[in-house]
Amino acid sequence: MPARTPEALATAVKGYEEEMWVRGREAVLGSNENSLAIHDWSQLQKSPLFTSGLKQKIAREED
Repeated sequence: MPARTPEALATAVKGYEEEMWVRGREAVLGSNENSLAIHDWSQLQKSPLFTSGLKQKIAREED
């Protein structure tokens, strides 16, 4: 916010809300998709958890 004025605050809030609506929508849609997928066994079997497992990369120390 370049200045502490009501107009600057309104502009900052508007920009924040526009960004949050997009991010919030993506989060809700992803959550809904995940919820539906875990209740559908055939979809769950196609998930990365089933296809790739829980592999963890082990960091190797190089001497």
